[in-house]
Amino acid sequence: MRESFWLVVGARMSLIGMIGTGTVCWMRLRWRGGQLTSCTTKRRPGQLHRAAEMERRAADKLHDQEETRAAAQGDSDLKRMDTNKDHVVSEQEFLNAGGSKDEFKLYDENRDGVLDGAEMAKRAAAQASAESDTKLMDANRDRMVD
Repeated sequence: MRESFWLVVGARMSLIGMIGTGTVCWMRLRWRGGQLTSCTTKRRPGQLHRAAEMERRAADKLHDQEETRAAAQGDSDLKRMDTNKDHVVSEQEFLNAGGSKDEFKLYDENRDGVLDGAEMAKRAAAQASAESDTKLMDANRDRMVD
């Protein structure tokens, strides 16, 4: 049996917990003059499953937004790097834009010698993820993980 509780402090004090799987339990505690005067318990089966479903949907929506941003950034990077306007980035164009051979090889997944829109989107997503991770771990805000 899995149990975890939080104490919610307000006009009334309540303990809210999850008991087992799929059951949410509320315990309302009433205090008067520093003494516990009553304790009411309610169980609502299935509430936890609905909360988990809502959390999953929110995570899916966030993931979709991140993919959309990465695709837009990849498209922007492709247009900026594609100097001969053939709608792909060659290794030389990538190097001229400041990239490295190793990075090019990393993102050229189909090994055709060019980066297309999908490969550029994956590169943009990886860069955004690395930047986000760095921000989370950068305690002193110097843009480096110490």
